[in-house]
Amino acid sequence: MSRRPLVALLLVAACRPSCTPRAGETRPNVVLVTIDTLRADHLACYGSRTVRTPELDRLASEGARFERCYAQSHLTVPSHLTIFTSLPPAEHGVLDNGWKLRRRVEALPAVFARAGYRTAAFVSAKHVGPEGTLGAALGHLDVYEAPHRIDIPFRAEETNRRFLRWVRGACRGPFFAWIHYWDPHMPYTPPRPFDRAYYRDDPYDPRQTSMRGVTLNWFFYAVSGARRRLAERATEMRALKHQLGVTADHGESLGEHGIFFDHFGLHEPNLRVPLIVWAPGRVAPRTYPNPVRSLDIAPTVLRLAGLEPPRTMEGRDLFTDGTTPPIVSEAARGVQIMMLSDRWKLIQSRQSFFYNEAFERRTGTAELYDLAADPEEAENVAASHPEVTANLGSGLDAWMANHRTDGAVAEPPAPIPPERLQQLRALGYVE
Repeated sequence: MSRRPLVALLLVAACRPSCTPRAGETRPNVVLVTIDTLRADHLACYGSRTVRTPELDRLASEGARFERCYAQSHLTVPSHLTIFTSLPPAEHGVLDNGWKLRRRVEALPAVFARAGYRTAAFVSAKHVGPEGTLGAALGHLDVYEAPHRIDIPFRAEETNRRFLRWVRGACRGPFFAWIHYWDPHMPYTPPRPFDRAYYRDDPYDPRQTSMRGVTLNWFFYAVSGARRRLAERATEMRALKHQLGVTADHGESLGEHGIFFDHFGLHEPNLRVPLIVWAPGRVAPRTYPNPVRSLDIAPTVLRLAGLEPPRTMEGRDLFTDGTTPPIVSEAARGVQIMMLSDRWKLIQSRQSFFYNEAFERRTGTAELYDLAADPEEAENVAASHPEVTANLGSGLDAWMANHRTDGAVAEPPAPIPPERLQQLRALGYVE
């Protein structure tokens, strides 16, 4: 799960004229939109020359666009917990999608609820709904709607329908609403006409594909009945069997570092996400070039609404605090950790892992990238810049010393019931 993932898009706005606020009401309504597995560089307002995103481009031109926003995890549930609590995964203790929340946290809905806001969430995927880990953190939501089946997420149209039905009775408000979209997530099945918006050829015609020789993750293969298939197609299955030992979730690397349609690891395609704040009359149109964190979203939203962030939140208000702290992101189960400082990015591998032949690491491996000269992270320059590697390594040591929880060493979650395992396999979340 992503990201996603994660991608965060903030809209802070007053109601439309057809939904006039009550007399004397000055508090803004707040809508937080997160889009699973959406890379920043796949939006036109972030430089894409291929993808057409006119509505998001309009919001970006009318609001604040943060050029370099980084997620603190490459997994959906840990990333969303960080957005809502302004805590890094090491602090809230959830470093994988299946881990449970083991501590009390202060999250955005609770703060808004205490301030008299109506609160609601409309999400497109069950695993970010009230029955999952996020449900324990977002208990102050008045309404929390999600799909009933993990293998059948909502399309954006369905999520929008549910939100718009609710908002008709809430928009004289004030209200806080979280909307989560799943549509960019694999298996990449956009509805018409978007299924032909960027590719009109036959994807099954070998003359039109560039996927020859590509190593795909295990969940792209049908593994039920493997014994029978092995007997029927021994040659093909022999080649496939070599790749079935990998474990990952899903993601948006599209060939970078040998990873296709997954986002294991802490490289730029997995962590750099869009962040747009649209608040007419409150936030002037502007582009912010310095790196920021999804950790900063909650304090920024609260301050825009005139509310004080809880002391537990570690982030900063992006519109009043001009500092640029180092950015730290953590991989699944703590196997890697990353620190970004201006142009330099250090990735440390804390445990050995094998993803595929193109991407494996040993414990203690250090990767240093000069993002100004090498934005695609093609060359590890740790050996040629030992002083930068050492400085960022010391920074990571200090950061980890200040964020010691049981997160990275937590006991694995309780066994998953067989019926749930079958559902998770359908989406590729377990082996």
